[in-house]
Amino acid sequence: MSFFTQYAKITGLLLMLELTTSAQTVTVFQENFEQPQNIQFNNLKITSDSPGEGRYSAHLSYPVKPKSEVALAAGRKIIEVKPDTWYKMKVRHKNNIKIGEVKFGLIESRSAKERKVAYHDWRWKAIPLNITEWKTYEMEFKTASNTHGVQLYLRTENGNSGSSWWDDISIVEFNKVFDPIEIKSFPAAGSFTDIPTRRAYMITKGDPLQRAVRQRNTTYHWETLDLGKEKLCLEYRDLPKGSSIESKLVRGRKNYFSEIKNAEGSGKLDYSLKLDALPEGIYLFQTTLTVGGKKVCTKEKEIWRINSGKSATPKHEPIIKSSTGQERQRQINGKNYALIYASAAPTWGLLSHHRQYCKPDLTTYIKTMQEQFGQDVFSVWYWRGPQWDDKRGEFLKEGIKKYREHLDFLAANNCYGRVRLEFAAHKKEPLNFDEIRQLVRGVKDHPALLEWHLDEPEIQKYTPEDMIRVYRIIKEEDPNHIVSINLCDPAKFHLYAPSSDIASYDIYPFPGTSLLENRKRTTALLKAFPNAPFDSYLQMFNFNTLEMPTFDQIRATFILDRINGSHSLIAYAWGEFRKSFLTDPELQSYYRAIVSMFRRLEPVLSNGIPRRLELNSTTGHVPFRALDYQGETIILMVNISPDTPADVTFSHPVCEAEDFFDSAWKYKGSNGKFTFRLKPVETKVIRLSNH
Repeated sequence: MSFFTQYAKITGLLLMLELTTSAQTVTVFQENFEQPQNIQFNNLKITSDSPGEGRYSAHLSYPVKPKSEVALAAGRKIIEVKPDTWYKMKVRHKNNIKIGEVKFGLIESRSAKERKVAYHDWRWKAIPLNITEWKTYEMEFKTASNTHGVQLYLRTENGNSGSSWWDDISIVEFNKVFDPIEIKSFPAAGSFTDIPTRRAYMITKGDPLQRAVRQRNTTYHWETLDLGKEKLCLEYRDLPKGSSIESKLVRGRKNYFSEIKNAEGSGKLDYSLKLDALPEGIYLFQTTLTVGGKKVCTKEKEIWRINSGKSATPKHEPIIKSSTGQERQRQINGKNYALIYASAAPTWGLLSHHRQYCKPDLTTYIKTMQEQFGQDVFSVWYWRGPQWDDKRGEFLKEGIKKYREHLDFLAANNCYGRVRLEFAAHKKEPLNFDEIRQLVRGVKDHPALLEWHLDEPEIQKYTPEDMIRVYRIIKEEDPNHIVSINLCDPAKFHLYAPSSDIASYDIYPFPGTSLLENRKRTTALLKAFPNAPFDSYLQMFNFNTLEMPTFDQIRATFILDRINGSHSLIAYAWGEFRKSFLTDPELQSYYRAIVSMFRRLEPVLSNGIPRRLELNSTTGHVPFRALDYQGETIILMVNISPDTPADVTFSHPVCEAEDFFDSAWKYKGSNGKFTFRLKPVETKVIRLSNH
């Protein structure tokens, strides 16, 4: 809620505010279905039965013999919009769908006259199921810098369980009013207590948005943060006279810092939190704006102080055999192994590229990556340029040599390799099955080879039959290593499943594609791979026209993956040429906390005993998992809704619970019942004693 909305409530000026706000909106599209001969969507049937407003509404139903479970209505034309502008899409809606999905949304277009779109241009909003009374739903969105049009969509899935009705669909341009106080990005949000905290960054000579420039003119570096001098910045806007800002740093019931400052107009406040003096734990920086004696707005930011010893990378043994085990585990030499991997690391290039551009040298860079972020697996691949087109036999020998050289380097630095199962080529061409066989023969005995890997065969137009043949070739030549194929098209998960030992996919753009969609795709993936280890990519990147995800959104994805049985930590991307780890220092810093969470949770997830727990939520969007481990019950839960809070209750005989990662945060039960309110994409991981 904006400052002015809250201030209006305080002073009784809400009506004036609403009139002012409505005057600042512009309707750019409206469909109320009152002219049935002229409706602006396809695949809708106009009905006069119980409309939302007026005489008519629209019914989205399924064909008598549907070819799929999806019913889709698309706008008949591109609606012109402005770049970098805030809009709301509003709909009135009801449905009687018991199982499946209902959502509305749009795709952004580079042109207002024709459909010029890409896969990352979708925006969706999910609607609850079985809403039998008319309700209004809206989705706010900001157009990208190169967007000039949008096309609207209405979509339901599962044709056997009902249908949906729609009315009063509109697109409205509005002036987004931001909160009057904002805590700015903080590169030291996650820091170590026992070793230096280092930040990775890059220096590009030229335009970093040009991929070729980014690849050839970028050097990669580390800097050590001076935690005693790092300052957290608070920005305030248009504050009236008599405003004050109270800020404090708390951990559980203890207050580590408190300060009240008067503020007026617009400006910035810097806070020195003396991070180097804070012990291990999770802290909350809270700041509250007060106007005329009334609290108007509160903002918070988590600060993690981390003991590196609890998330240190163990010493790796030479690999004789990598395989899959029980409970979706990877195994090395018969023992469970939980990998940490950020793709496109340490740079977007080959080993020779890494050696040229990683500073001060590649060995130091890799060791620092492992120290700071736990990474112990890296991609191994090699490039075939046009000069080798007529010398494939010679190139094969050279490529195997380069693969082994890269693996030698990784072995010397306590790392393993995910080896690309084909050579990357300068042009599109069919899979060369004999070359793949020879490559496998030449590399399969290397002690740093973790698995054979290929990313998104659907995009490369490799068919399921192609990949099944590749899988068989690899297993004939090398039955002692995993084959891992990362997928992206949920409609084809079951077709590619016979070609991979690992259930792996990534979903993007995120958060434009919500965790509700994430859960749906994960369900399809795990159905296609009922016993395989499960990899899901944390989308710590975005396209240059879109916003990066927040720590809350990344953490929610991470916890959802743990609930679904994942034992790996995989992220995209490190040295990416778009937005990534290296362009978002705060998110990079928080990834340090994610690594710590991963290492500390893994013993529980691997050795805990599933516990039956009845957990109730008000939304149905709170997946959870409960395990008994060493005399305690550990509960993981996450609200996967992007916009709706959820009240959660469960029963347990103890009277107090505590945060799994920091026992300073306590939660009181009442008469054997615990209650939590989870904000959108909020997580909780708690422990309760069983003694």
